[in-house]
Amino acid sequence: MLKKYLFKEAGITLLELLVTLLLVTTLLGTFFGVLSSTFKFNNKTQSHINLRQESNIIITQMRQRHQEKNYSVCHDSLVQNVNISIDKLWINNNFINKGDCISIDSSYDLNIKFTLKDSENNSFDIDTVIQSRKGISSIPIVIEKPISSFYDYLKNNKVFVYGKQFSFSGNNVIGQNATMVILGDIQGNQINGGAYGKVSNIYIDGKGVIDSGQQFGSKDFPGKIFFNGDLTLGSYQTIYGEVFVNGNLKNIGSTINGNIYVNGNVELGWTPTIKGDARIYYTGTLSYPKDGYPESILKKLVHQTTVPLGNQYIARMPSLKSKEWYDKNGYTNEIKPSNMKIFGNNINVKSYYDNNLKKYVDTFNNAIIVSEGDISVRSGDLKMTGVLFAPNGKVTFEGTSFEGLVISKDGFNVVSGGTNLTFNGIENYLKDEKDFPLN
Repeated sequence: MLKKYLFKEAGITLLELLVTLLLVTTLLGTFFGVLSSTFKFNNKTQSHINLRQESNIIITQMRQRHQEKNYSVCHDSLVQNVNISIDKLWINNNFINKGDCISIDSSYDLNIKFTLKDSENNSFDIDTVIQSRKGISSIPIVIEKPISSFYDYLKNNKVFVYGKQFSFSGNNVIGQNATMVILGDIQGNQINGGAYGKVSNIYIDGKGVIDSGQQFGSKDFPGKIFFNGDLTLGSYQTIYGEVFVNGNLKNIGSTINGNIYVNGNVELGWTPTIKGDARIYYTGTLSYPKDGYPESILKKLVHQTTVPLGNQYIARMPSLKSKEWYDKNGYTNEIKPSNMKIFGNNINVKSYYDNNLKKYVDTFNNAIIVSEGDISVRSGDLKMTGVLFAPNGKVTFEGTSFEGLVISKDGFNVVSGGTNLTFNGIENYLKDEKDFPLN
């Protein structure tokens, strides 16, 4: 009996063994999982610390250098840590490629923006302003939301026209609360007597001569107007909105409805009008006809050591995507009345007789046209809505009306009289950023 009892009590069943092994395996898996997560978390935290420290070193060095009168900054010399690289670098709204350098004038605030990455592909973003030696600040920017892409830039700013120039022989340009970005000079003979009269925000990356037309800027929706150079105003123009001039101002006799900030000299003619509470603030010298000049005008001229001037944020135009991307996303060379998506080189669109529809087609709705070169849309009674992209060329339009937006490297030329242009936002044609046809 004793023998039988001992045999019965000493045994371990297979089920008990399997349960024990399962528990041990689960505990070990949980332990090593927690341990692995802890290591990963610690590594990521340390990477973040390293990237932040490197960013602080870069900004500290830039602040020290910004006390010099003039100096240059090179992309490849900013980062000293061999395990960290700069992925994207913007200085004063200029994109700096690898191997490139940019000259800096320390008289102005320095806007610096970059992304650091390490070997584990962790990243750290910096977007800051380093104050100038003389305390001259930056121009207030039109865009107040963070910009993560060119699509966001167009959408948030309500950009209507973006390019080197804008010449207009038509009737009206309607861009209430919208923005025109002209990356060059403008002359009075380019704007046909008042083309900018219903555009709220205008950025001119050059000098301006506004001596034709009755109105510049929107009366009903006044915004901000920037000139990155000298500005000359004629005798009969009315200016709406705040105006920022990074140069000298010559006002022969126009009417001012908002403040003008001039980083330079002011020269007045006999007949300018400064309405209401508007003022002209300037940093340089003031000149005007001496004998009997109206005191009511002079008291609205305010000399200051500095005025709010600097660089407007302008997003860099991206490049074209690969030809394969356009093929996969439904782009063809077929011209049709509605929802056409065209990709090609030096694209021409004009009115035509459609044999399938058995009618003459001169109206094109919801068009998306992307060109490797120029775009020409020309017919006497043509109407179009959509988006025109020519990142390597120019856009020429002749017709009755265009509604949408135009993005082109060399500018937008409207050559027909009587044309009406109306702003419509990018999101109304390309609702999702993944469908945006530029990089």
